Amino acid sequence: MILAVFSAFLAAGLSVAPLPSVQSKVKSACDRVVDQAFAASQRKLESGLSGGKGFWEDHSTFSNPYIARTDHYEVRTCQSFGLALRTANEMEEMLVRFQDVLGTDYLPPARFVVLIFPTLEEYNAFGNTHGDQHSSLHGSFFAPEAPDRPAVTYYTININLTRLRKWVTHSAFHQFAHAAFGRSVPSWIEEGLACYFDMQWARPYAVSKLPELLRSPRSLRLRNLSQFSVDNLNDEVMIEIGMLLRYLIEEREDTRSPNGGEDDSEGPFTAYLRAVYRGANFSQNSAHLALSRTPDAIEADFKSYDFKSP
Repeated sequence: MILAVFSAFLAAGLSVAPLPSVQSKVKSACDRVVDQAFAASQRKLESGLSGGKGFWEDHSTFSNPYIARTDHYEVRTCQSFGLALRTANEMEEMLVRFQDVLGTDYLPPARFVVLIFPTLEEYNAFGNTHGDQHSSLHGSFFAPEAPDRPAVTYYTININLTRLRKWVTHSAFHQFAHAAFGRSVPSWIEEGLACYFDMQWARPYAVSKLPELLRSPRSLRLRNLSQFSVDNLNDEVMIEIGMLLRYLIEEREDTRSPNGGEDDSEGPFTAYLRAVYRGANFSQNSAHLALSRTPDAIEADFKSYDFKSP
């Protein structure tokens, strides 16, 4: 404050000549404030780093990554601590969505681990060892047999953050479902939900692409959902199946949740999903019956539905 006053006097052309001892004390006080603020910021930043590793250490290889921890996630990456922490916080938000749709309050006994490798080569090397569902064509996978059972992806300068978020979210859902329920469910449901959740990061894009995809003779057929296979996944199929789940959870009048999937309120289709994941009887569930008895009619409604973005 004193320095600011001195500067104002000088700018006005006034002569100010404080005692040297006062100038020295003011400068020293300002230096101490800056040093203390910097030290406090550094301590706060380093508090999230693993094992007391300093912020200034070399984290350019995956043997010594940045590690950010939140309540339920641990993210390891070579890119930056900021990326690790942001990803962990975003997955905390998605965890609530997973819980809401599947009607569970499950929380992991230990943090879910997310690995973000710095290169495609390192991602593939890990996947070739630990990833039954690994493919270099997909940007992420869940590795249930690997130590820490991580969700695994990679990130380079050629990949935008939206794609990274989609990849992490997709495999984080598989990670969550495996831990919370540990049950094998039909692929169209498991992959459909994973695509539905990862699509939360790019809903306008999915809405814009869907009409073109649904006009294709290779588009998704609801009567063949039982034959849906993870081997058929590509970007187009992921949009279609993700949007189908959005339609059934949020949009269609006789299947949607009361609040459009915004909370844990149960609608006919989410009731069906919850029964499937719990191994409960869903034979009389209205959404299941409609999908079983009138798949072509529901498909026609889906293809003609006017989705609003987001």
